[in-house]
Amino acid sequence: MSEKNIKDIIEIDIKNIDTKAIVKTENFVQYEAFDDLIKFLENDVKKKVTKKDKYYNQRTHNTIFVNGERGSGKTQFLLSIKNYVKNNATEENSLKKLYFFTPIDPTLLHENESFLTIIIAKILNNFEKNKKFCELDSDKQKSFYQLLSNISKAIDGAINNKNGHRTALENISQEQTSLKLEEYLHNFFYQITKILKKERLVLLIDDVDMALDRGFQVLEVIRKYLTSPYIIPIVTGNENLYLRILENHFIEYTSREEEKERLAIDYLVKVFPLHRRLKIKTLYQLSKDRKILFVFDDEEFSFKCYSCPNGKKDNYFYVLVAKIFKTEESTKVFVKNLFSNPLRRIIQFLNKEYIDKESTFSLNSVNNIEELEITYYLIKLLNDVESWKTYLEEGRKFITDGNWEKAIFLFKKSIDLKETEEACYLLGNAYYQLPDYKNAEDTYNKVIKLNEKNSDAWFKIGAIYSNKDNHKESIEYYIESININPLEGN
Repeated sequence: MSEKNIKDIIEIDIKNIDTKAIVKTENFVQYEAFDDLIKFLENDVKKKVTKKDKYYNQRTHNTIFVNGERGSGKTQFLLSIKNYVKNNATEENSLKKLYFFTPIDPTLLHENESFLTIIIAKILNNFEKNKKFCELDSDKQKSFYQLLSNISKAIDGAINNKNGHRTALENISQEQTSLKLEEYLHNFFYQITKILKKERLVLLIDDVDMALDRGFQVLEVIRKYLTSPYIIPIVTGNENLYLRILENHFIEYTSREEEKERLAIDYLVKVFPLHRRLKIKTLYQLSKDRKILFVFDDEEFSFKCYSCPNGKKDNYFYVLVAKIFKTEESTKVFVKNLFSNPLRRIIQFLNKEYIDKESTFSLNSVNNIEELEITYYLIKLLNDVESWKTYLEEGRKFITDGNWEKAIFLFKKSIDLKETEEACYLLGNAYYQLPDYKNAEDTYNKVIKLNEKNSDAWFKIGAIYSNKDNHKESIEYYIESININPLEGN
């Protein structure tokens, strides 16, 4: 493919879009965000860091924030960063001096785990696979292990014991330990760069905003401890979800809405500086500059938001829609609405994952205009792409807001189209939160019918009986949950 075509066309394989890392240059969808990211990384590598300087003089908030809606392609963006940087690395721009770690998903944190501990474990795991540590002499290895020991003790003092009842002297001691921990981590990151012979370490952190119960803890670790110039965190998420998490945290400090909003915004600016934020664009926004070429097996079709239908062969989608809606304005509104949706939702539709009661439909399977017209009006796609997965994703958003009634409505819609274990479990959780224990129990039993090994559903029914003071029944369900998954049960 020529350089001109690479600039003009974005190619999307609708069979492999959700979480697959992009390798080919022409397939990078968020090309503007990638280019801005390259500029951030180049500038970071250029900055000189002198080891002799005191740590507090080097402390910096240099996190890069990738902002986008759920399903917009943030995870794919994160997974593709290493390939994009590799494709653009030259001797002149120093991008080869960056070391990338595999992504960390905070939603997988267990209840008693510290996110900082997970980060260190991830770095050490990558570090050991690199086998560079074996090349160090015994004195350097001993010094490195001593540093790890210091970090471990400092984490215990500064983080793991933070909820205990302490005297004033113990509080002062903890603050000193916290400051020491920052310095130890700074030295740790420095040692890793030297051993790997790199200038900076790039840490990829995905979906912090979906770790609803741990989100603030994760942000605090980024704010307090990932401040060394030797490490560059790249974090994905949705800005609005972050703000909700923070507002819920600050509710204990003030009940006034405007004050909560201001505290949340100011805090997020501290963690994610405004000048280091990237925005994931919709396909509609991207199509104004480049053609979107969808590929399905051996068949291809594409769309571009032309000002008027022109019947070109490569504008297959737009021509079909124009013939249905008759007017140019209606066609433009339809195209804008459809392709302003998150990428995942569009792909689900194009990939035959919308299942109507009457038919299964995707653009590449349309044989005639009548079929397209009937199907589009049946599923009312003028406003949205509605599928069981879409209802599921939308329901999750309302769980985040604590709007249980709306979440229940959407999960039931999803189940009406396709009864899945995940949708039933989330519906049960929403009923449980109301609390509507009768419907919650019925729904969890439906989950068990779909998968009798779902330990969470057994555990939740146990919790329902416990809340009703029916402890005998409660214990039976708890025991069943533990038998299925001992770790989960504990």
